[in-house]
Amino acid sequence: MQYDRDAVLCQLLIRRHAVPVAGLASCAAEQRTALARGEKPPELSDLLVARGFVARTDLERLVAEAQEEQRTPRKKRRAGSSSGRHTPPGPPRKDRDGVCAGDTLGPYTVLERIAKGGMGAVFKGEDRLTGEPVALKVLAGDRARRDPDAARFLREARLACVLKHEGLVRGLGFGTDRGQRYFAMELVQGESLRQRLKSGPLSEDEARAVGAAVARALHYAHERNVVHRDVKPDNILLAPGGIVKICDLGLAREAGVDATVTASGAALGTPRYMSPEQARGERDVDARTDMYSLGVTLFHALTGSPPFPEESGIVVMSRHLFDEVPSVRSLRPSISQETANLVTRMTRRRREDRFANMAEVAEALSADALVSFR
Repeated sequence: MQYDRDAVLCQLLIRRHAVPVAGLASCAAEQRTALARGEKPPELSDLLVARGFVARTDLERLVAEAQEEQRTPRKKRRAGSSSGRHTPPGPPRKDRDGVCAGDTLGPYTVLERIAKGGMGAVFKGEDRLTGEPVALKVLAGDRARRDPDAARFLREARLACVLKHEGLVRGLGFGTDRGQRYFAMELVQGESLRQRLKSGPLSEDEARAVGAAVARALHYAHERNVVHRDVKPDNILLAPGGIVKICDLGLAREAGVDATVTASGAALGTPRYMSPEQARGERDVDARTDMYSLGVTLFHALTGSPPFPEESGIVVMSRHLFDEVPSVRSLRPSISQETANLVTRMTRRRREDRFANMAEVAEALSADALVSFR
């Protein structure tokens, strides 16, 4: 998709200092003008070349170098099953997801596919020993053979199994079975915040309760030097009884871990919810990047739309880089000034102007009302 290609290219050029930020901003302005006219915006690469910011050959060389860096072999690490047993690879499976209903992965039986993502698919499964229902994340076969993707998948599985908090989806085990990498986690019976928002914005109390629960879970992770880096409605799960859990640690970064192993050819984060420091491709992002993304998510939850809903990746990223997130009251005047001020402080462009940590956010958002999701 152009949305993804432009976002990835923008981050690459900013990290390499290959194009002035002002040049990227001017290209974003042209894309924004095309969108306002109802036209398909030009590709970022074509705009950069046409405006003389970079030669086509230099642009292709930069992209090729970045791709080569991702293909560079790293120290090989294999994910064994929870028992430490490794089954030699067997013949490739014919199913497009690598597994089918009725297949087994380690101690688990695959029942049905429940979600599809960029890294692979998620299936409903069952622990054959205990009968416990589980969610099984399976790394797609072509990605399983690429070192950066395999490393990212392994780190997500390991972090989910190590981090123990009621607001984080619990990891149960991971391994490799007949060459197929899998990761088992608790099955949350509910829906994502993104799915919930299809029926309209949350009430102010609901949004604050969700935000406080996510902030508490993220603060727990941050205290253990783990930054999520991809907080968005898709990764927040809502279950009956007011249960809120955050999932998908695929882009999470531990202090001291090389961030490049999460790149995998994709933008580090999701442009519509990405902090300015992530948009610039900075390597030293900290807990406050999750705070910004949570603030943007709360803006979406309260108004029904993210603050910068443009389809073009470079346009969205330039808005996060150069524009302050507007007040939620500009779209929904019935929201209290207190809540609007909280979201505004969470989404300041300068990280120094945000809250100091997620504990402060959780305390500020906490509401006395008990919220029970459908």
